[in-house]
Amino acid sequence: MKQDEVIQMLQLPLSVRKQAVLLTFAKGDYLCKTGKQMEYLMFLLSGEVKVSTTMANGKVLMRCFTYAGGVIGDIELMTNGSVGNNVVAVKETVCFAIPFSVCKKELLGNIVFMNFIARQLGKKFETSSKLSAMNQLYTLENRLCAYIANSEENGIFSENLTELAELLGISYRHLLRTLYELCEKKVLEKKSRTQYAIHDSGRLEELAKDCFME
Repeated sequence: MKQDEVIQMLQLPLSVRKQAVLLTFAKGDYLCKTGKQMEYLMFLLSGEVKVSTTMANGKVLMRCFTYAGGVIGDIELMTNGSVGNNVVAVKETVCFAIPFSVCKKELLGNIVFMNFIARQLGKKFETSSKLSAMNQLYTLENRLCAYIANSEENGIFSENLTELAELLGISYRHLLRTLYELCEKKVLEKKSRTQYAIHDSGRLEELAKDCFME
């Protein structure tokens, strides 16, 4: 998605365009954190982010991946609430960002803008419903393969496995066992304690199904 496409799609007036900014996030940077106040409505122009939720007991649960064309901050804009999810860049990500203060002052009465927000919220509700059933419908192998397929770089998957186990809601031992099984099936090849090469990308995608896709 390009900046001009966002402007045209939302029919943004010049007064709004002048106050919008481009934000660039490096891999591992937070776009927003649970409990913090959101400052911008962000449209992903390029890159990829992962969305997770911090539970009341402090554990973090993986939600989904969002790509170019996705929107961050629409829920917070409409509820005036604090950030509900952690959003972290998986790779360099560029966003077209409109300050919340500008959105509230100039866009909440704009029918084109509000129709767009309504569609986005509808999509997120649908995604949330699918994700709620995902742990029951898909095996750990499916969910792990989906995470790897969305996080790999140049055929290499490298991640903090303790944090990954927490994100997937499983034990560290269970994660290691599943990674071992994927290596035995020649889907992955272990390179080091935390690094795996993708040996069979076709099989990986097949196992990944549509888990974590927003």
